[in-house]
Amino acid sequence: MNRMIRGSAVLLLVLLVVPGIAQAGPEARTLGEYRFPPSNQAPDPFVTTDFTTLVGGGMFVGQDFPILVVEADTLLALNGNLAFVKLGFQYQHAASAKVAVRFNGEVASRIGASGEALLAQGVSAITKLGMGTTVEIHRSERLLLSGVADVSYGGLLVVDLAGFLRDFVNEGLDAASLVQSDDGVVVSGGLRAGYALSRWIGATGAVEIGHQNTVYRERTGAMGAAAISFDFGQKGGLPVALSALLRLDSLSMQTANEGTHLGLGAGVAYSGREDFSLGLELFYSRIPIDDEDIALGGIGINLVSRYYF
Repeated sequence: MNRMIRGSAVLLLVLLVVPGIAQAGPEARTLGEYRFPPSNQAPDPFVTTDFTTLVGGGMFVGQDFPILVVEADTLLALNGNLAFVKLGFQYQHAASAKVAVRFNGEVASRIGASGEALLAQGVSAITKLGMGTTVEIHRSERLLLSGVADVSYGGLLVVDLAGFLRDFVNEGLDAASLVQSDDGVVVSGGLRAGYALSRWIGATGAVEIGHQNTVYRERTGAMGAAAISFDFGQKGGLPVALSALLRLDSLSMQTANEGTHLGLGAGVAYSGREDFSLGLELFYSRIPIDDEDIALGGIGINLVSRYYF
């Protein structure tokens, strides 16, 4: 935690001392005449000064939750629905033409939307604060390659009714815990790229490797994401950009268990202004919930806005 505080102070000093270069114009995120729309699922490689907000939510419907498992055999399971919500923001500052620093935060919660789901999965809440940097490595007419580094501090709080009852029956009241919590730091780094296939089609990709160190676990994981977008406004039609998105993430703190989180989605965004973008992302999410290869699968929607300074 102390390291993160010192790192925050260093980045704040950079923001205050190093003069920023205004990159609100379309050239900062344009390759081969194609202006890339922002995405929450697939982070982009551009050095810009911007502010992004995220409001999301969704539902895991008709999930089976094992309550009593003996020697790998499920003796009792409940079926129910889970709802989730997410709020987030990010401010990125272009300290120079090739270097940007950013700060971001996120709050997410998951709760049983029925009595069965509330008993089986309880309530969970996640908070995260992070900072990072993007450094442009190579730029040509159609291709951009950047290096990124990030550090984030996150906390996970779970109210586990089923776990409390199970531990109480098996081990007694002293061993049973209704509330579980975990917190720690994730440090990651990698590469991001953007490529313009034509003046109205573009693709972005990201590959990052990181290490997570919390109170109860320590592991190394990776994140990979890709997006392809089609901006019909840049072809002379409606100012609308459509996109297809993919994300695989094994460094998330969405659950207390290891596993890879899968996200598949499609997006639509308004692209009529150079300094502002507003879009919707509809996605399918698969999140592991325990060590028995059991996962939640659900549908969600994100409202993403970004203003370029």
